[in-house]
Amino acid sequence: MAPLRGQHAGGSDLKRNHNDRGRFAVAYIIAGCSRTSCMGYILNALAASQVLQYHNSTADVVFKVRMASHINDTRLPVQQEEWLLKSGIKLAYLPKVQVDSFGTATMEKFRVLEMVEYDRVYFLDSDVLPLCNIDYHLEASYDGRLQPYVGNQGGMGSPLNAGNFI
Repeated sequence: MAPLRGQHAGGSDLKRNHNDRGRFAVAYIIAGCSRTSCMGYILNALAASQVLQYHNSTADVVFKVRMASHINDTRLPVQQEEWLLKSGIKLAYLPKVQVDSFGTATMEKFRVLEMVEYDRVYFLDSDVLPLCNIDYHLEASYDGRLQPYVGNQGGMGSPLNAGNFI
């Protein structure tokens, strides 16, 4: 993956801001973006960042983007990048795939496992908006107060079709 503007010497693909806040993160992972198709998700991430900051969350907000395979763009428009970075959101780009599909977008959720610089990462679907500080979920998971989810416990749904998980 090509280095991003603002990349630090440690080699992480996250754009660092002045406010590296700790060991927890809330992650949004968006796939198949074009210049206009992801605007709602960007606005949601901005709102989530503001809500979490207002409620004194210690979690970083991370926005990982995979641009659509059928377009030449490799980045969001500069103005959208600036909105995200100015609000304290850490921005990273994922490699494009040959063909965008629901399946490849679903598999991107596993990108949270690459975020080893954090003790816990709370993945939220891009249309999920926290309305309060959600650090207690991360703390309870980290401290062992939550039982781990070990798989689909019945029903026909896929365990990957989750709007959030830690």
